[in-house]
Amino acid sequence: MESNKIHFIHANGFPPNSYKSLFNNIDNLLNPDFFLLNEDSYNITDIKDWVPFHNNFIESIKNNKDIIGLGHSIGGNIILRSALTHPEKFSKLILLDPTLFIPRIIYGWILFSKLGLQATFHPWMNNTLNKKMIYSNRDQIFKSYRRKMVFSNLDDNNLNIYIKSITEKIDNKLHITYSKEWEYHIYKTGLIADMYIWRNIKNLKIPCLIIRAKESNAFLDSSEKKISKLNPKIKFHTIKNSTHLFPLEYPEETARVINNFI
Repeated sequence: MESNKIHFIHANGFPPNSYKSLFNNIDNLLNPDFFLLNEDSYNITDIKDWVPFHNNFIESIKNNKDIIGLGHSIGGNIILRSALTHPEKFSKLILLDPTLFIPRIIYGWILFSKLGLQATFHPWMNNTLNKKMIYSNRDQIFKSYRRKMVFSNLDDNNLNIYIKSITEKIDNKLHITYSKEWEYHIYKTGLIADMYIWRNIKNLKIPCLIIRAKESNAFLDSSEKKISKLNPKIKFHTIKNSTHLFPLEYPEETARVINNFI
């Protein structure tokens, strides 16, 4: 059994290789394990919520113990749920802007889901379905992405790293390899099963650090306040002038905080 090894779960639409600058700055990092949220690992019609991702992650660490769970966005949500269901597997938890909203928002989202109104309220869903998937070359996609507000805090180097992580050259065209329909479906099925986390987070005894963005749209102030009330042992650190993509925007600073905690 391997122990004290980082197991990382990436954000929706952001493959592990897009975090290259972050991992290059984490001390003593030896071959982290990456859990992939890839469409070919699942039947999309079976994904009604995020629990199947949790189940597959638990299966992937069945031969491990005392691991360091690290996750961004949906990845942080899955890591946290996994630590609540299988605490014996973890030594530390580091959640990067985990997707977790307070119960009032969860219940509202469940209602919107039943009415088919998720895209009306989710900031990225419509943009995801409208995403262009084929570009003439790398320069064309770079110029397009450089203009997008969501990437405005990424420097050119980290934007190029991200573009490289999601593209493949096929027939002299640059194709985005992360399915927009799959990305959309992951957004669509979020929140639905998250009351389990709120009911059990008070019992979490594993050292846990939540690193969050100052301008987050996935982990709001209300979530931090509720977690602090339910479990005061959970620590928080806020990255200033940042958005939900702070692990790519400020990889050195994020890695520093992670190193200090580990």
